[in-house]
Amino acid sequence: MRILSHTNNQPMKVYGIKFAILAALKGEPVIVPKKSLYLEIRTKVLADPDQGLALYRDLKANHPDKYDFSSEIPDLISTGKYLQRRNKLDDAVKVFTVAVGLNGKAADISYGYELIGECYFKKGDRVRAAENYTKALEIDPKNKNAAGILATLKQ
Repeated sequence: MRILSHTNNQPMKVYGIKFAILAALKGEPVIVPKKSLYLEIRTKVLADPDQGLALYRDLKANHPDKYDFSSEIPDLISTGKYLQRRNKLDDAVKVFTVAVGLNGKAADISYGYELIGECYFKKGDRVRAAENYTKALEIDPKNKNAAGILATLKQ
């Protein structure tokens, strides 16, 4: 059985729901999945990034039992990309900056810096773009996208 859900072209994590349904069908104990961090904060961050990030911090501090923080960095990156697609580049940088400040997988942190670089590039700030693409490569030398864009910026 494959369950897949999309919202605004973003794949949503539905494995918890899938396993809860399968457990119920089998008559096994059901573990209710935690709420999506991304879905909870994205609208608030879009309206006001500072208030949205305050909500994120509150959920993390006071409600980790109700919200899924297992993919915290990817969820914050998805939130930043949600802003980026709406051309709210400064707001996206705020969210990406929170994401790269967390302790996580090198590839996720590198991708966050790559996206910060992309925002600055779109704003025409080639210096800050290059700084962030460089940081992305320092963290994950295998980040070919960052390497390619950085090479272009240096030409």
